[in-house]
Parts: sequence; C-alpha cells; structure tokens
Amino acid sequence: MKRFEVTVGPYQSELPGLRDSATRGIRRGRLRLTGSDVGAIFEPVISEILELVDGQIKATEEPVKAVLMVGGFGQSTYLRDRLRQMVASRGIEVMQSPNGYAKCSHDDDTRY
Repeated sequence: MKRFEVTVGPYQSELPGLRDSATRGIRRGRLRLTGSDVGAIFEPVISEILELVDGQIKATEEPVKAVLMVGGFGQSTYLRDRLRQMVASRGIEVMQSPNGYAKCSHDDDTRY
C-alpha cells in the first residue's frame, strides 16, 4: 500500500483512455492529485473509522490500554496518526502489526 500524507504530493495515477483536461488534472492518461485531494477522498472513511473505534472504546467495561491495527488499513500511517491524536489524552497506545494484512484472533473467534 502506498503511503500518503496530506502535506506531500502530488500523486499520479494512470487512467488510460481519458482525454487530457487541465481543469481536472489529467495529462497523458495520468490523473494528478495533491495530498489535500487524496486526503479529501479518504476523509469520510477515516472519520467513520475514528467514530467506530471511539464507540468501541466507550462500550468496553475494562479500561482500554491499546488499539491494534491490522488488515489493509492497518498499514496506513495516516490512520495510525489520526487514531493516536484521538486517544492520546486517554493514555491509549496505538500499535500496528508488522504484517498489516494479518488477522487478529483469540480463542477461535476471528475479528478484523
């Protein structure tokens, strides 16, 4: 997975068959996006993930010590940083699996 940061860019994606369009950032079959553009694309998903994690933390009966990121988004340093911002004041650690695509399981009950 390619790492992206809002302050870095531009990013280019090949989109063969598209006509050049300066206003849309398309040139020679490549779409050019700034870090802010990419951030805006992912922000609704990131916000929903943050809300879901926050809800899970609040729903636990025991104090939460850590959030373990696994799966495809488990590789995202951007999501990790946003999660850390969200839970920093609560003393919760955010950790990433070295193999981000691994599943987390306990007692034959697989959770993603």
